[in-house]
This record gives sequence, C-alpha cells and structure tokens, in this order.
Amino acid sequence: MSKFIVHEFDPVIYPRKVWIIKGSSKDIISKIKENYRSPEDEYISVDGVDTSKACVWNVMENNDAKRLGVLILLTENVTVGVAAHEAIHAANRICSDCDIHYDCDNDEHYAYLVQFITDSIWQTWTGKFKD
Repeated sequence: MSKFIVHEFDPVIYPRKVWIIKGSSKDIISKIKENYRSPEDEYISVDGVDTSKACVWNVMENNDAKRLGVLILLTENVTVGVAAHEAIHAANRICSDCDIHYDCDNDEHYAYLVQFITDSIWQTWTGKFKD
C-alpha cells in the first residue's frame, strides 16, 4: 500500500485550506475518493488522473474535518512551471468560491495567493518544508 500523506497549507486570509498530495498509485487515488467530496457532498471525479502531471479539484470538503479547500495531486515530475500552472488553477478556484474578484489593474492579492500556492506545491514536491 502506498503512503497517503496530505500536506496542509493555510493561506490565512482566505477561508480555505490548500491540501497537496504527492503520488499517483491506485491506492492514493482510491484514498482521495474516500476522503474528499465536493461541497455538495458528491464524489469527485478522478478521471484522467493517470495521464496528468498534476490535478487540482474544485473546492473540496475534507470528510474528517468538514473544512473547505482545494486539493492538489502531484503525480509526475513537477517543474517550477507546472507548480505555477497548478497554483493558478487552485487560486482561481479559491477566488471564485470566495467571490473574490481581480483584474489586470487590481491583482496584487491574487499574485500573493498564487505565490503562496506555488511555494506550497514546491515545498511538497521537494520535501523541503519551511517552519
């Protein structure tokens, strides 16, 4: 059985968590399906996970603690570019869910959120966590 370690990051000013899992085995995919659901209490789709470098699911609810957040799965070699790409998907979901708006002239808060999530992805991928 594969290790199922969920790394949790808290962006503090946003009422959402960022959960990141590293790995791609069928055991991990199965654990994700068991432990995470949509806010509407529906099962999440894991279709296509086996062909992706990383996945981000819409705002999820952790079954154990009933907290909202985004779930990111890192399945293959993650580069800085992949981390930034997935961070944008995750930040978009958080902003959309929290009704937070931004545009090209008003995006500093969004840039900080993307930076935070990218850094969280990179810490998880490299195993070099900040205190």
